[in-house]
Amino acid sequence: MADAHHSSSSETVHIEGSIVRSGKWSGKLAELADDSRRLGQLLSEERADEARALLRSRSAEEQAALVAIDADPEQVLALTASDGRGLPAYSREVVDRLPSEVLARLAAPGTRHSRYNPAILRAMSPRVFDRTVRDVLDPIDNPDLRTSVAWEWLEAVAALHDPNQAAALLRAVDPAALEEAVMDRLTDLNLGQVVGGTEVASVSLFQTMTEGFAWTRPSDYVADAATAEVLDALWEAAPELLASTVVNATRRLHGTG
Repeated sequence: MADAHHSSSSETVHIEGSIVRSGKWSGKLAELADDSRRLGQLLSEERADEARALLRSRSAEEQAALVAIDADPEQVLALTASDGRGLPAYSREVVDRLPSEVLARLAAPGTRHSRYNPAILRAMSPRVFDRTVRDVLDPIDNPDLRTSVAWEWLEAVAALHDPNQAAALLRAVDPAALEEAVMDRLTDLNLGQVVGGTEVASVSLFQTMTEGFAWTRPSDYVADAATAEVLDALWEAAPELLASTVVNATRRLHGTG
């Protein structure tokens, strides 16, 4: 795992003294800063087409470096690709080379318009999403804070409204991190509660989640509406994974597994 993490780190943008490295590309920080200022000038003069052409003339590694050092990385990243309608988009090749701290800022920009930025999660590969979540959570020693931050990542995935991408991202993450994220949201959950059955046998919530069904929506058993909304979105993307996460988190919470 350590070797894989080192390999991932060497692929992302990082600064060594006066040199910026990104994968196999490297350049002088001062020269890169000059290019960054040039991009900023073009954008301030509303010459976005020229800025886009200048940026895209560089390799994906150098584009990532220019994004990473910019004071407003989102405005530069939005020049790296276009969607089917010709509107600004994010290049996955560039996104996957960005440092985790930059990706975390881009995912939760804290704007007054939207708490999360779903576009960055759509552009992230599952491998890089896992790396980013790990790098954000690993330094956090406080259990409550760690759980809170992990939950925010689940909220961001739920905000995607893209079940296929959400499922791919969730499946890439360490299951233990998913369980941590939901634990304090499930303190009152009773897996033994009866949710269905026949005249001869009852079916518990635990059974619906562990015997190949996974068909019970979280909003059917989670009282808090905001929590249920997030979990419902994740359930629609990956019902079996969400069910196992809830069961295992509840077991950990009560010391039964």
